[in-house]
Amino acid sequence: MIYGLKEASTQWYDRLSTLFLSLGFKQAHADHSLFTQIRSSYLALLVYVDDIVLVGTLLDEFKKIKGIFDQNFGIKNLGILKFFLGLEVAHSPSCISVSEAVLSQSVDRFWCSWQ
Repeated sequence: MIYGLKEASTQWYDRLSTLFLSLGFKQAHADHSLFTQIRSSYLALLVYVDDIVLVGTLLDEFKKIKGIFDQNFGIKNLGILKFFLGLEVAHSPSCISVSEAVLSQSVDRFWCSWQ
């Protein structure tokens, strides 16, 4: 593997983005960590360091993409997204909601302890 090298993060991202593009994903111009694919379903991949958030409309497409990731990178599936970058993600049968409540509580605790 390429861990420990100064170039490791760049090489990892190059390898990852090359795979995404070869699978028909388009890289967003405004945010290069976002990749989308629109075919019979919608898929979006958001990359942050070594975490990948996958969202989409068809479970079969999820399984296919996760299988490809596992073949290429030996991924660890952490299951349904609950927290990401300070955001809390809640799921119900009819919707998904995203909240900054956890982040704001952490900031409040820091601010109170600092004063």
